[in-house]
Amino acid sequence: SFLHLCLGLSSQYLFNSMSMVALFKFLLCSLLEARYLLIILRHRRHEAFSEGWESVRREVSWLYTRFYGALVVGSLMVYNCLAYLDVVVLVLQLYWVPQIAFDAWQGSRNTLTPTFITSISASRLMLPLYLWGCPKTIFTGEIYPRLPGAQSLRWCLQLVGLQA
Repeated sequence: SFLHLCLGLSSQYLFNSMSMVALFKFLLCSLLEARYLLIILRHRRHEAFSEGWESVRREVSWLYTRFYGALVVGSLMVYNCLAYLDVVVLVLQLYWVPQIAFDAWQGSRNTLTPTFITSISASRLMLPLYLWGCPKTIFTGEIYPRLPGAQSLRWCLQLVGLQA
């Protein structure tokens, strides 16, 4: 949502629409996704929730510390590697690897169904394929700067191949 606000501030014509997108994204994250993370935390660390309020506060603060720490480190990585943004996005598409490693460590099988994998992969591919594959995007250099490596068929094929 911060990205939407920054994009909206740079153009007078897009401010209202981008600020509404930022507001809805903030509401979605704060109301739904944070609650979902807390439900997962309670399920995985149920012994901490049965020990009392102090233990719950410690677990939730540790969760928020890791979340915001990863957010700051990721933002710094993107800022410092802006010239290689296409490579950074390609590496960030490896979000399946931690789930697979966690399943192997826990000894669980078949936690990722084919329908779930297909739908998540398709939804995660839409934005990068639009930004780097479409010739007429918002990042053409007129209003916003060009994306490094934009309009690359080779990069889009690598991205789809990585998801397949």
